[in-house]
Amino acid sequence: MASLEDKFQNACDTGDIPGVIIIASDAKGTFKYQKAFGPKNAAGGKVDLNTTFIMASCTKLMTSIAAMQCVERGLISLDEDISRVLPELKDGQILKEAEPGKEIVYQKPETASTLRHLLTHTSGMGYDIMDPRYHVWRASRSETPGIMGIPLLACISIPLLFEPGTSWVYGGSMDWAGVAIARLNNTTIEALWKGIPDQDMPFPTMSAPTSEGVEFTDELIYDDPTADEYGGSGAIGSPINFTKILDSLLASDGKLLRRETVDQMF
Repeated sequence: MASLEDKFQNACDTGDIPGVIIIASDAKGTFKYQKAFGPKNAAGGKVDLNTTFIMASCTKLMTSIAAMQCVERGLISLDEDISRVLPELKDGQILKEAEPGKEIVYQKPETASTLRHLLTHTSGMGYDIMDPRYHVWRASRSETPGIMGIPLLACISIPLLFEPGTSWVYGGSMDWAGVAIARLNNTTIEALWKGIPDQDMPFPTMSAPTSEGVEFTDELIYDDPTADEYGGSGAIGSPINFTKILDSLLASDGKLLRRETVDQMF
């Protein structure tokens, strides 16, 4: 373990990486490793196990858990038409052809999107910042690709790239899942996370961080605070708390989801 720690410490000392936290555990809880390395701000503060980070797409797992809790409670099924909860998706179109200087061609999907599609990235919805077809589509509307910092529905209300359930693309499906969860429970995603009864498992927040961090660039990737709750990327929290979520799933301890639900997910 010393050689591993030396490598991370050296990487922090030379500036190859900023502050970092390493955490590992096993399903039985007999093995745990936790250690923090490097600076968290220019003033010389050190990263510790409670330092907060932008959770980015780790948020997707937490949203998946909340969605499956809704399934367990009978609020929605995995394979029903999601437009019951998300009517915005009822009349979605597939972006069949989108090339610069040419007319954009759309196609009406034959299959209704479902919660399963959203949770497994098979809905056909990508990220508009990643796919050149979306760049053409946004430009045709005098818009620019966006992520966070703008109203959520404006960001994720985009055409599909293929028929739901026929392929896979990484994208904003989990943000729509977050919207569905909030509507099904008539509350916010953050309120749901904070309502977890086991107080030893605090979920990260969707609000602005309270601690200073390393400044990487003069331009923020995400506006602070974000305009809405993004179920696919908006959480902020500490790795030590996030790994408690992983530990619960790994052990199938029933604190978050039933064992059979965890088996279905993984």
